[in-house]
Amino acid sequence: MSVIVLATTFLAGGGAGLALLWTQNTDDQLYSRIENGLYLGSSVERPPRGTQAVVNLCGRPDPYQVGPSLWEPMYEAGPDATAKKPTLDLLRSVVGFIAEQRRAGRTTYVHCMLGQNRSAAVVAAYLMQEYRIGRDEAVSFVQQRRPLVRLDPTLTKLLAEWEHVLRGPR
Repeated sequence: MSVIVLATTFLAGGGAGLALLWTQNTDDQLYSRIENGLYLGSSVERPPRGTQAVVNLCGRPDPYQVGPSLWEPMYEAGPDATAKKPTLDLLRSVVGFIAEQRRAGRTTYVHCMLGQNRSAAVVAAYLMQEYRIGRDEAVSFVQQRRPLVRLDPTLTKLLAEWEHVLRGPR
């Protein structure tokens, strides 16, 4: 992995800014660094170097063992016998696991089959919660770091519901 860009980006959320450093995988786009210690990508034989926790949203287990792991198969469009429908409860659970790993200082890899939809939605949801930003800003931030990201309408709608939950009653 080579460093293409070293940028300082500020995300305004709740009046606070966040400086994020990022790189992009130029070889094959199996995974991309979203922020220091947080990677998003596809199902791989080995996670990014230094990975200490993994979230797997695929219908099959990972071929490796890395520290704390969460295997939570999630389907996106059609039902899959091994996967769960994406819901706010499922999103809350997965985002909670990511937040716990990040608070513990663990480099975390979040993936689905291609790293374009389910894992991207979950990472966007984590960013929304962590930095108090809206859906569109979080998705745009993720897409800047992983241009392959293309959320389907089901997950886009789920993130809109997540944004409503995070903002709480008005």
